[in-house]
Amino acid sequence: MIKDKSGYRKDVAFIDREKELAFLKDWINERPESLLFLHGPKSSGKTTLLYKFLEQMGKEQELDIKFLNLRKIYTDFSGNYDFKDFLNIFFNVEDKGEKKEKLSAGINVGFFKIDSEIEKKMQQGKVDPFKVMEREFLRLYKKKMRNLIVDYVIRPEQKKIEKLLRRLKERDEFSKEEIDPEDEELLRDMVRQNILYFDPTEATYYPQGKSYHHGIRLYFEKSLERGK
Repeated sequence: MIKDKSGYRKDVAFIDREKELAFLKDWINERPESLLFLHGPKSSGKTTLLYKFLEQMGKEQELDIKFLNLRKIYTDFSGNYDFKDFLNIFFNVEDKGEKKEKLSAGINVGFFKIDSEIEKKMQQGKVDPFKVMEREFLRLYKKKMRNLIVDYVIRPEQKKIEKLLRRLKERDEFSKEEIDPEDEELLRDMVRQNILYFDPTEATYYPQGKSYHHGIRLYFEKSLERGK
């Protein structure tokens, strides 16, 4: 019996990269004020390191990952690239009854959806496309994290959970001394579900990362809007 040769795969070894993984974990939990460039010689394991990091983080907390592989797209172009090429790759105009001209079939990724007015201003240099990207990333990011909080909160103990999470609406942490003993089981469950993190050395509760803090705040902002 001949086995399918495609079934034989060799996994790339992943050895002694704990230092790099720890650095990436610290970096992603910082306030997002910078870009990180991962560089190194060809075939040195850059992509493998990123995939391993995302795999680990996926087990610890929810991440909304956007992966763009531009190698194939850019090799499909001929000649010099210009600003219009950049806009066509990343932005897709969403106007009913209107179709945006593409460079060639299958080239326009349309990763970010914008309206024709924003596109016009970007073409004229009046709007920074990177600011538009940042705004869209934050919008998608916060929306998903809010949904995670909603899914957790909707249960018989909703009022008690909201009372506890409301402490994080305007601040970054709260101490164990502030809570009633009867609420400790709920807090332990939030820690188990990666909503909160408990620091035993300080006896303090924190949101499980900046993304969860955004989700908690947005949950209460939307609740306030509905109550108007």
